[in-house]
Amino acid sequence: AGCPLARQVRKLLRKRGISAAIPVIYSSEPPCDTFAADDVGEEQAEAYLQRGRQRRVLPSMGMLPGMVGLLTAHYVVQELTASARISV
Repeated sequence: AGCPLARQVRKLLRKRGISAAIPVIYSSEPPCDTFAADDVGEEQAEAYLQRGRQRRVLPSMGMLPGMVGLLTAHYVVQELTASARISV
């Protein structure tokens, strides 16, 4: 239960004695496995898995990582410009 990457990051931060509040981006949506035959139809699922080697269906839309990256960059720029205004 939980993200293995986040677990390792928390462990590393504790190990280094970092206890500051660090902003993070995450999804509260639980991860899902690859599609079930019911989701796309059994014939489609069989055709998909028999076409060459077996493949997993990607768990997200192709544009989603880019969107999250843009939102993250936007947050960072806002934080940097807010701190620059205070120190001037």
